[in-house]
Amino acid sequence: MNGNDISAELAFASRMTPILYEKLQGSPRRIKRFLNDLRVRQSVADHRGILLEADIVAKLMVLEKLLPDAFTTVLGWLARGELRSRMAKLEAAAGRPAPEPQPARDTGPSPDDDVPSTGEQNPAPDEDETEPVAFEDELVRWAKLSPSLGTVDLAPYLYLAAAFSGEQLLDAGLPGRLRDIAANLLSTARFDQHRVTDADIEALGEDDALSLVEYLGRAGRDRPAEQSAAVRGLVRIVTAYPATVERATRLLQSVPAGELEPATILTLPAADPAFRSVLEHWKTHAPADHARITRTLEHALSTGSRP
Repeated sequence: MNGNDISAELAFASRMTPILYEKLQGSPRRIKRFLNDLRVRQSVADHRGILLEADIVAKLMVLEKLLPDAFTTVLGWLARGELRSRMAKLEAAAGRPAPEPQPARDTGPSPDDDVPSTGEQNPAPDEDETEPVAFEDELVRWAKLSPSLGTVDLAPYLYLAAAFSGEQLLDAGLPGRLRDIAANLLSTARFDQHRVTDADIEALGEDDALSLVEYLGRAGRDRPAEQSAAVRGLVRIVTAYPATVERATRLLQSVPAGELEPATILTLPAADPAFRSVLEHWKTHAPADHARITRTLEHALSTGSRP
């Protein structure tokens, strides 16, 4: 967004007139302040590598600045690893059609990119997706605003917004004794991941191991930036606690195949029948126009990839 050209912001403000007028009490000064804050937030997000269109950032700022209770609700979904499923239900409640699979980050076209898919492109639903959810009217009203967020990775922006607002993103369902372990396993730094030793994992006990499997599985599904770290952590826990493998594989299957990173695919040990079934599931559901993902899956299945 160009700081000297606010035409996009003004166009968005025009579309948002009812809610902006209502929440900002029709004050031109407050509306101008909101637009200035929007430019600043977009700039900060860009500098942190959070690349979102201006209208998406504006819609998120409406939630953050004008609907604080609804914003806290959405942050809670992120903290509990429910962001993807709850947002899908919210979009449906707002009357939006189910989104097409989100394209994975790729390095460019390939001669093989017209390889047909071998099956459907929808990920396996998680168990919580069958539960009925009632949303507050303000949250549904917000979801109706353009643009649709059904295929957008919101987690990086929400983390940034939480830091600005001082909100703590702690999963109330994750015991305090496990939070440091979870944070280290999800770190993008290998040094932090290795701070969780095999002895630490073996000392967990089956109940805590299952709690971590749930947390890491949902993080891997809902937070693409932490996907590979989450899967690496899952493999370590399942190796130590085979009783958790069924839940782990179901959570892994819920990661959309179109959003897989090559490092995630190559992390799973294909020699293990349970993890091999996940790789085969991903391959079956890989989008037709993502041959790079299909090739990586085929490589993993043929070589028995190990972390």
